[in-house]
Amino acid sequence: MMYGKPLLGLVSGETHKLILTSKSGLVANSGSQRSFKKVLNKFLTLSDSSLNKMGDNAKRFAIKNYDSRISMNKIEKYFNSIIEKK
Repeated sequence: MMYGKPLLGLVSGETHKLILTSKSGLVANSGSQRSFKKVLNKFLTLSDSSLNKMGDNAKRFAIKNYDSRISMNKIEKYFNSIIEKK
């Protein structure tokens, strides 16, 4: 995601949800060749602008949710809120 490339996933569970929620790519149901073929064909016919938008969405999502400084800030705020409650 940090590379800003659109994702094509053959996944399930939280990873499936993450790709859909972040609008960073297309996903096929894990273990389904039919689903993968359908999604791959769709992926291959997407315009450059659609692929670029998915890539941009992926990078924005990764920076917002997985950047180490931001994550440390969130953790620090969480622990400070616990300490303040006591």
